[in-house]
Amino acid sequence: MPFDPKRVEVFSLWKELSLQLIYTRQVELEPYIPDIDALCHQADLETLENSYRLYDLLYYFAERFDQTVSQRLITERKMVSALMMQLLQSTRLSPKTCRKCHRPIAWNSPYRICRHCAEARR
Repeated sequence: MPFDPKRVEVFSLWKELSLQLIYTRQVELEPYIPDIDALCHQADLETLENSYRLYDLLYYFAERFDQTVSQRLITERKMVSALMMQLLQSTRLSPKTCRKCHRPIAWNSPYRICRHCAEARR
């Protein structure tokens, strides 16, 4: 599966599309494409990420099972991606810092304290 099955909305869409494919051998994806106009006005990151997951699922479903990939799906998927990038660029995320001395820590550090504080602890 090209998604996290714990995401109920995406999993139920995958299941519905799969059942349609099994019973009819053809799936009409257009009704499942999220409303891009509503997404453009709801510019919170979580909504955009969830919508992108749906676009992504529809795209890969069409690709993997020889369904027609509509130009609308491709275009709107790119638009949602661009909206997410624009939102991330305009949002100043605070850097990850040591919880003891508040020094900056690498964004991908698995630890909540810096190396200096960790060594002082020993």
